[in-house]
Amino acid sequence: MRLELRPQIDIEFTEIIEKEESMEFKERMLEVVNACIENMTHEHVSLGEGKAAEVYYRNANSTACIKFNINNDISPNSLEEEQDIMVKLYLAGIRVPKPIGLVRGTRELL
Repeated sequence: MRLELRPQIDIEFTEIIEKEESMEFKERMLEVVNACIENMTHEHVSLGEGKAAEVYYRNANSTACIKFNINNDISPNSLEEEQDIMVKLYLAGIRVPKPIGLVRGTRELL
């Protein structure tokens, strides 16, 4: 399922979210993702930075994080492959953030 955050930006939920979560949860996640994107330039806590990606929390109390791929040429995996890896780890019971979905759009749009 794809839902639009803003014009030219949408989110594609993972199979975990599609199977396990209600529409209310999905709408709430859209709000969380949108708030993360809105506040990213103003207030955020860096979880990590590398040559291929940056990961941020909205704030120190947030339970959600967002990963920005900043250089796809360096990353060994595509966005879809990265998400598939996270889903497999999560389903195997490994402690990783629950993968919500892919947000697509250019950094300028975000």
